Amino acid sequence: MIREAFPGGFDKRFPTFEDYVVPRVWDHRFWLHDLTLRASWNSSYVGDTASNYRTVASATFLPGRFTIRYTHNSYAAIHASLGDWLAPLSEYALRSKTAHFTDSEKMLWNFITPRLDFALGFPTLSTHLTVDLGVSFRLAVPVPIDQMGDYKYNVYLGDDNGIAKRVEFGLAVKYML
Repeated sequence: MIREAFPGGFDKRFPTFEDYVVPRVWDHRFWLHDLTLRASWNSSYVGDTASNYRTVASATFLPGRFTIRYTHNSYAAIHASLGDWLAPLSEYALRSKTAHFTDSEKMLWNFITPRLDFALGFPTLSTHLTVDLGVSFRLAVPVPIDQMGDYKYNVYLGDDNGIAKRVEFGLAVKYML
């Protein structure tokens, strides 16, 4: 009776897991940017509050995506990027208004912000939105120079001084173009 109802075969009528798997592994569209709203934590943040937390917007450039799984219902990938167009602007806008900073031009080094994220998405809801959990590395961070609230920006040039202060942890909602 079942064979009469499904003459082409029962398994041919219903899609299987393989029908939804996208075969690409590495996405090579390096010219596209990712727009992100990120909640980030870093021990070197100098703000008007004592918090090490910030909510920032970012626009990464030179992204790469290593797809772990892409089906009709789920997306998992490792996202990497070399820089962030908005990182120096976010630093300037959110740093303390009462502290005095020297070498502020070194904030421009934060354009180069290597970032590595684990991304999860649901293509049935949106093929562009993901939720990311990751780390990034800030090249320029403010360091205190005295007890009066004066800071200077220190740029990482390969030395071991203060690597832990440069690592930033983040939870993000990303719009992939």
